[in-house]
Amino acid sequence: MLRFYSTILFAILATIALILADVSAIAFIALYLIVSVIVFLGVIKIEMQFFAKSLCRGDKTKQEVAITFDDGPHRNTLKVLDILDKYSVKAGFFIIGKKANENPDIVKEITNRGHIIGNHSYYHKGAFDIQSRKKMVNELTKANETIKSFTGEENKLFRPPYGITNPIVGYAIKKMGLISIGWSVRSLDTSIKDPDKVCRRVYKRVKPGSVILLHDTTKDIDVILENIIKYLINNNYKIVSLKKIFGTKFDI
Repeated sequence: MLRFYSTILFAILATIALILADVSAIAFIALYLIVSVIVFLGVIKIEMQFFAKSLCRGDKTKQEVAITFDDGPHRNTLKVLDILDKYSVKAGFFIIGKKANENPDIVKEITNRGHIIGNHSYYHKGAFDIQSRKKMVNELTKANETIKSFTGEENKLFRPPYGITNPIVGYAIKKMGLISIGWSVRSLDTSIKDPDKVCRRVYKRVKPGSVILLHDTTKDIDVILENIIKYLINNNYKIVSLKKIFGTKFDI
């Protein structure tokens, strides 16, 4: 939230300065356009850490990457788990609480195979980010309780739906003591229909320390995942868990 408050403070001080300088209205319009763009980018780009501190990338000097999945559990999740087992890879799954209760056997498979599970809200509705503080905390608490029913442990990991943050999300993260997990490589696998294009997008963007975002709800995700894993291995990347890539920052 520090960057958000700093931006607002800057806007206030700049406004006062412009008033004292008796400048034209154009200067005020320009100022508020700039501030609005900065705030908008802060909302949609989790890596800016504008409203909440988020872990988005590991050590840039290490040839390591992590793979994560959002929006499950889903029938495709079992295919994903089989591919991960084939290459002895551990991943992070940010699950939707409601889907978890509808697919308990799949969630058990995720935990039984040694993968990390995190909170991705309970309902994952489009209005998640604009609900009241109380409702958001209640929803995240409900999702955490669902996760605990499967893992037996308190969950501290949270990935904001759509990667969107704002003052309400920032408040909920701080209030609940959550660790916000972002990404540095967005595959866009939910919008790009061609698996080859998805893979090429990832190949182009992956770097040491990258955290890759995929979705186990995506059609052909097993093909996409296997191709990405092969590419990473062939290019001397080590695929590690979220706990490993974030090191001491990842305190659960």
